[in-house]
Amino acid sequence: MFTKQFVLFSLGLFALAGMIVARDFMPVSQEALAVYGFQHKSGYDFLFMWLMLFNPDTAQGVKELRLTARTSVWLYP
Repeated sequence: MFTKQFVLFSLGLFALAGMIVARDFMPVSQEALAVYGFQHKSGYDFLFMWLMLFNPDTAQGVKELRLTARTSVWLYP
């Protein structure tokens, strides 16, 4: 299904990404916790998260993105 060169190139990119994350694991993990964790967050942050999570417009936007991703193969050969 894939050519040998493509598989080797993809494995090389994954290895490079893994080495970068392994080398800088502490800063990467601390930044991820700061972004996705709820420590040191205000009530506004919780409210904003719930509004974004359950907002019908956001859900509609996700559906449109999925539809666009599916149809883009047909629109742009």
